[in-house]
Amino acid sequence: MAAICLATAFTVGCSKSDDSTSSTQTQTQTGGGQTGGGQQQSQNAVTTDFLQGTWKVEDVAINNVKLSTSTEAAHQALLKCYKLGNFSFSKTEVSIWADRGEECNPTAPKKSAYTLQGDNLTIGDLKTKVSKEGDFLVLTTTEAGKTTKEYFKRINTTYTPVASSEKQAVAKVTITGTQVAGSKVLFYDQDPRPGGITNKGIKEITNGKVDFDVKEYIGKKLYFVVMDPRTNRFLSELVEHTITEGDNAISIALRAIQPTGAKITVTKDGSPLQNQDVYFATGVQLINFNGWKATQGILSYSKSSALTALEGATKVTTDAQGLANASISAGSYKVVVLLDNDYKELDLTVVDEQVKEATISFTTVIQKVDVTFSVTDIDNRLWDDVEITVSGQTKRTSDGRATFQLDANRNYSYTTKTPCGETKTGRFITTTDARFVFVDYEVSSKGTIIVQNRSNGNNPYTVKVNGIERTVRGGADLEVKVPLNQEIQVSWKQISGYAIYPTTGQRNVTTSCSEKVATVTFH
Repeated sequence: MAAICLATAFTVGCSKSDDSTSSTQTQTQTGGGQTGGGQQQSQNAVTTDFLQGTWKVEDVAINNVKLSTSTEAAHQALLKCYKLGNFSFSKTEVSIWADRGEECNPTAPKKSAYTLQGDNLTIGDLKTKVSKEGDFLVLTTTEAGKTTKEYFKRINTTYTPVASSEKQAVAKVTITGTQVAGSKVLFYDQDPRPGGITNKGIKEITNGKVDFDVKEYIGKKLYFVVMDPRTNRFLSELVEHTITEGDNAISIALRAIQPTGAKITVTKDGSPLQNQDVYFATGVQLINFNGWKATQGILSYSKSSALTALEGATKVTTDAQGLANASISAGSYKVVVLLDNDYKELDLTVVDEQVKEATISFTTVIQKVDVTFSVTDIDNRLWDDVEITVSGQTKRTSDGRATFQLDANRNYSYTTKTPCGETKTGRFITTTDARFVFVDYEVSSKGTIIVQNRSNGNNPYTVKVNGIERTVRGGADLEVKVPLNQEIQVSWKQISGYAIYPTTGQRNVTTSCSEKVATVTFH
């Protein structure tokens, strides 16, 4: 029956009677009734303006046989049922209903949106041809080899929508607690906590309330929750509610939200660094900063170019305690602090409802330079074992020299002290280059041994002192410098003027800081 009953597709319904037409009638009507049952389509196009109003079925033709001309009881019963159907069009929707008895297979009234493109009329899932034949509106469908034409006559030009008999249900959600701007309510038709579950509705909270049309879920359990759209995290517990017809009051209490962010302490030489900008780079800013860092092996540090690379990054300034409190969302960041001549960075990962703490410390870097002391005595001899003290450091000379590493561009004082206690003080200024400091003493760093040849006859002698051998004429002296506080052997031997054996002799002598000169005389 539905195969040839267009009204059935519109939920109007048809008679339970046989819907077939006899071959005799078909042949008769085809032979002589083309003008009555198969009128040619009007050249005037059907428009939504033309459709507007209420239409009533006047006749139906099946395979070009009009039921109004048929003598079969089944066809007359079928036409009677068709005539109980009414179609009412606006420019966008159509309402279809019928007031009939059980014999016409009654169905509930319904309204549906429609579209009209040329002569193609689409109502819900039904597609049909539409035309005008005189004052009649004609809807033509073909299914399973049968063509059905319904002829409608306009009752009025007023659209009369049917009253919906569909059950209604609204979820009226009220949110209590401190809300996050832009928060939304979502609902699911199953518990979303296992993950991977798609929500069935989402709306932004307005004045603490949200309404959802949930009529299709009557009798079903739904799950409601509040979400922060910036982080996609739930801000409340799941609230379960079984939907009933009518209004469903649902209350969601927001849980206390812990802050999310970072707390960065910046120090220099152990002291808080106040009014210092701290940058939190991510995304494009992080890419730009890493690109800037790649140039640092080629170019010298440039704060201005680093600031350009960090443009757009979140910036927070430290307080008197050197603390930068940043309200930033969860994610991975590069934290950067730029000084005029230095910078530091660290990687930071922030998670929801957690304040991550970190410290960036700077230490003043002072250039060191080598300062070499050169100590000489009165004879311009390099003086070993001289004690030198500079800025709390003490060293002793070796080969007359001692080297200190000191801060560049500073003023220093020094003290030197010889092994015999003679001291000298002085001052000098460092630059960024290494330098020498010369300390000249007016005393000797050595002891002196004087050997006097006072032999009878003034004969010459060979004299040896501390490995030094010299010829000393009669009546002459030999002066030799020797280390202090060491026992030195002095020996002599007659060279000429002796009869059989030469005269010889030796003596051990020690010089000291208190007695730097020792004299040896032989006769």
